[in-house]
Amino acid sequence: MKVTKVHIYIAIGVLVLLAVLSFYFYRRGKKQVTIQVAPGELPGNPGSGTQYGASNDEIKTIARELFEDMDGYNWSGHNMAPYNRALLLNDSDLVKLYNTFNTLHQTDSGQTLTAWIDNEKYFDNEIPDALLTRFAKLNLI
Repeated sequence: MKVTKVHIYIAIGVLVLLAVLSFYFYRRGKKQVTIQVAPGELPGNPGSGTQYGASNDEIKTIARELFEDMDGYNWSGHNMAPYNRALLLNDSDLVKLYNTFNTLHQTDSGQTLTAWIDNEKYFDNEIPDALLTRFAKLNLI
C-alpha cells in the first residue's frame, strides 16, 4: 500500500484529535472541588458563640470577603476582618466555610482555601497562621 498525502493528513488529524481530547479530560479532572465532611468539635477550639453556629449567608459572606481580599495583588495590606471572623467560627462552620470557598473558587483557580491563604505573602499578623493551624487539625488540605 502506497502512503499518500491524504494518509499523512488523516494520521496528523487523528493525532491532533487525540491530543485535544487528552488535554480536555486532563483539565476536566483537575477542576474537581475538594469537599470535607464536617467533624465533631475538637476540644480547645473556639465556638461561634451561638447555639446553632453561623448561618449559611454569613459563611458565604466570609468566603466572598476572603476571596476579594486575596484575589490580585495586596501591596497595601490585607483586610483582616474576614480572617478574624473565620477564626472565630466553630469547627463545623469552619469546614462549611472551607467547602463553600472551594465550591465557589476552586474550579477556576485550582486551589483550595488552605492553598489560597498559604500562598499569600504579606500578612502583618498571625491570624492567617492560626487559621492554617486549625485547617491542619481538621485535615483541610
